[in-house]
Amino acid sequence: ASGNVRIEELEGSQSVSTQSGDVELSRLGTGPMDVQNITTKSGEIVGAELSGQIHVGSLAGDVSINGFTGFLKVSASSGDIEISEGRGSVQAKSLSGDVAVELEAIGTEPISVTALSGDVQLQLPESDGYDITAKTATGEVSVEFDLQNASISEKKVTGQVNGGGLPVEISTMSGDVQIDQS
Repeated sequence: ASGNVRIEELEGSQSVSTQSGDVELSRLGTGPMDVQNITTKSGEIVGAELSGQIHVGSLAGDVSINGFTGFLKVSASSGDIEISEGRGSVQAKSLSGDVAVELEAIGTEPISVTALSGDVQLQLPESDGYDITAKTATGEVSVEFDLQNASISEKKVTGQVNGGGLPVEISTMSGDVQIDQS
């Protein structure tokens, strides 16, 4: 179906799909088992205050999520991904576009943030423990905090924060990687 879709304040699991049109979502799901499936072939996806198991995909358009709790999986073939105020685990992948992820708390699933062609930025909470692997083929890797057991080069950085823990992988083929703490 073509056209824009706007959904607010729904509990439980949802599935939203468009062929051509923007999708705007807010306050969906209330529990960790609620499943949100949101896809569009050509359009922007904007979400806020989402919870549960959230799967978002766009073939041609940007994805912006402001606030989620749970597990968020985002893919964009041609478009930027921006995630802020996250509380949980993320898998974000863009084939052609930048990816920026801000996590206030990390979940129990590994974190993966990747771009084939684009810059990648990740902001992690200071208090949690994680094992970082960050790499790029044709850019630079920058980590703005101290790592334990670190191995650092221009193209790849590995190390631990707070004794290690959850795996965190950040990569891009063509672009820069920047990791910071909040």
